[in-house]
Amino acid sequence: MAKIIPFPGNRDDENDDQDDIDTHPFDRDLGAHPDEIRALISGDPDRWTSCFSIEPHLNPDDIHHIPVLVYARALLQTIQTCQPVKATSRGNLPVAVVKELSQGAMAEAESPFIKVAREDHSPVLSRTRRLAQDAGVLALRSKTFLLTKIGTDIVNRDDINQLYQRLFQAALMKPQRLEAHDRLPRGGITVRTIPLLLHAVRNDTVLYEEDLSDLLYAVFRRSLDTDAVGEELDSLIALRFFRRFGEFFGLFRSLPEFQHPLMREQDGRVYYRYGRWERTALFDSAIHWSIAPPEQAFQAPEMAAHYWVSPVHELQMEINGTKDYTITGDCLRAVERCPWEADAYVVLARLYEGEPERVLFYLDQGLAATSNREPEVPPGVSPWQDYLYRDVLRLHLIRAETLLELNRPDEAFQEYEALLKIDPEDAMAASLWYVPALIERGKYTDAQRVHRRYCSTFRPDTPWTDALLAWATGNRDHAKTHLAEALKENALVPDALFGRGIALPDDPREQYDAEDAVFYAERADSAWRRVPGAKEWLRRHLPLKNRSQ
Repeated sequence: MAKIIPFPGNRDDENDDQDDIDTHPFDRDLGAHPDEIRALISGDPDRWTSCFSIEPHLNPDDIHHIPVLVYARALLQTIQTCQPVKATSRGNLPVAVVKELSQGAMAEAESPFIKVAREDHSPVLSRTRRLAQDAGVLALRSKTFLLTKIGTDIVNRDDINQLYQRLFQAALMKPQRLEAHDRLPRGGITVRTIPLLLHAVRNDTVLYEEDLSDLLYAVFRRSLDTDAVGEELDSLIALRFFRRFGEFFGLFRSLPEFQHPLMREQDGRVYYRYGRWERTALFDSAIHWSIAPPEQAFQAPEMAAHYWVSPVHELQMEINGTKDYTITGDCLRAVERCPWEADAYVVLARLYEGEPERVLFYLDQGLAATSNREPEVPPGVSPWQDYLYRDVLRLHLIRAETLLELNRPDEAFQEYEALLKIDPEDAMAASLWYVPALIERGKYTDAQRVHRRYCSTFRPDTPWTDALLAWATGNRDHAKTHLAEALKENALVPDALFGRGIALPDDPREQYDAEDAVFYAERADSAWRRVPGAKEWLRRHLPLKNRSQ
């Protein structure tokens, strides 16, 4: 049998799962050496010590800002006072101890809607008791809870620094405790990588759960369960890393709910459900790092916002006018992360189509936020080619349409002019939006000016607009000439204008003609109806095969 010669570095006894880890994720700089990153996610305390240590220097007043100290200290003091403390048949704290704690130091540990009569009723108490045991300050022997020698010494000397250090180390040693008491099935990676997450947040001022979720996906690019990526992993990080670990140990402070400029007083439904945090002074004083901090652990604000909005465009559903509260919340989060994310305002305008005043509010906010943006394209290239700037152009376009819907045509025309000032070569916006709006309101001279100025580049709809303008201004001979040219260019337009069904042709060229005809009719039908006699004239001068039956 042939002998298989392994490639160097790819033997089974080497590098077991390390190929699944990317210590240099794209567009990020974690600062530390790859070996140090691997140590942080190794789950081995002996390797962590080469990266950081827990050395708190707490004052007595600091206790009130560190829930784990308040609860663990009260638990130890209560057990010392009540000794011997017999455990229940399930190994839990007795009812008398639970009652004293739940009515005293832990009165606000749970929601006021939860009545705590047994340890099982309070996940916080249960987690604190197990953590104290893991930390070696509390023991269960012969079905009796008692303080260990170290625990007794800590309580007698009220050594909050040693107690905090032991509890912190125990939490890192058994992070699976953070997964208890919830029904979220996946996301164990969020607690197994706490040292890495602590390293990642060392430099950022405001912290968001989705940034850490994205970081984990970037580092564990193949080994991470992709089903847990996204909103579910965000929720797991918010719950287990920030609340159950970070806030519990006083490392993070939950910031007040973001007062979003796009939230209106009449919004009775809660759209916004995402948190944000900041590091406390304890984070920097209690954790001593021996590795370099990250230069850029998280994605740029523009990309963070883009990831919130981009999934909307992949939905297999129509969102216009749906007022979907989930998509609304995602757009608000995108704008919080990056106020100039124009696409978010565009999506909000689509969601609330049918409420023009509200749509206009979103559009005005979007244009104000993006007022300093400039298209990044070479000279002579349309700003529409800048995929980040094109949504700013859409804001102008939708705003003009909304102003027309509100019967404010003069403001709408100013908006069209602003759009064409940004991109003078935008023949489509001029031909299919601006010119029909002018014709519809009887401004034929202005329509001719705009049509000549901005629609010099031939488009399939150009001769149809020429024919309509010629008829509207009384130039019947030119109208006939342009009509003949228009029919030669796209003979399906009359069917679309008169509301006849257009069968999709087999020829790809004719398929494009059908799509162009429908699109033109959607934009220009109102203009044809508003010009006196235009549709009747069109019907009379069509060849027999194009006339309605």
